Amino acid sequence: MFPYGKTINEATGRPSDGLLIIDYIARSADLPLVVPYKNLSASHLSASRGVNFAYSGATALSKEVLAKKNIILDWAKPSLSVQLGWLDDYFKGYCNNVKGGYNNILPSHLIVIKLVTILPINKLTCRSET
Repeated sequence: MFPYGKTINEATGRPSDGLLIIDYIARSADLPLVVPYKNLSASHLSASRGVNFAYSGATALSKEVLAKKNIILDWAKPSLSVQLGWLDDYFKGYCNNVKGGYNNILPSHLIVIKLVTILPINKLTCRSET
């Protein structure tokens, strides 16, 4: 599905022409590309190859919180709180299958949370509201 993945000659199905930061982290650890959470199948739930909960175009604050501040966005993407909810749901399901649950899983897992706020800033700048 080009151009997504064009620079690495591999269709990733993500809105990037190459690798994401998390992909570089995975590759440096000799791991495969991280699976997007929304593309998970039952077979991936027990896999230890990693999961990406990010959603392109999402905001840190919910649409409702932004609306209270008179910031109206034309798109409705899952906010950071929704993505963290996905992480929690994933760990609840994944940890139920491992003896000792969270206590045995979390110390051996890397969790990366990266906030990018450029989209709402660009949107407001284009509307001359900053």
